[in-house]
Amino acid sequence: MMNTESNTTTNDWDALMRAGLAGDRAALTDLLVALEKPLFSYLFRLCRNPEIAEDLLQETLVTVVTKRDSWDPSRPLRPWVYTIARHKFLEHRRRSRQVVALARPETIPAPTAGSQPSSDRHDLQQALATLNEPIREAFLLKHFARLSFEEVAAIQEIPVPTAKSRVRFAVQKLRDLLGEDHAND
Repeated sequence: MMNTESNTTTNDWDALMRAGLAGDRAALTDLLVALEKPLFSYLFRLCRNPEIAEDLLQETLVTVVTKRDSWDPSRPLRPWVYTIARHKFLEHRRRSRQVVALARPETIPAPTAGSQPSSDRHDLQQALATLNEPIREAFLLKHFARLSFEEVAAIQEIPVPTAKSRVRFAVQKLRDLLGEDHAND
């Protein structure tokens, strides 16, 4: 079995999916475990609700399994998976017919052991909450999911220059809000 800790690389994800497509159930299980933390983090930052993020995570993982034959092995798995997660979030938002409210500071979960200090985390969450959704999402995909600009553009269904512009705008806005000491976080 491959290592499924948070340091699992994108190449590992691709290899696990290929093995899963070949019938290796353990590899598919390992892939799902490896996807849980980064996808939950991404979905939580989009919806600002841990219960909804967990539901969307489960829907995303089920779709990854049921639609795995539609993944093109000649392309990276990561953008395919994040596109599924994004679509699950958008479907949820349409179903609920509610505008996603920006998180109030008291609704942000407490940091877990080993995370950045709570005041920094709180400041970052508040600053992220001030960004409009497409800009926040582009920033999260680029800096938290570590996707390329091309992958961000594909997921958001926008041109690459627009993805770059959104991320650049987010970084500048976050620098303005957080100060230069957080600029490289």
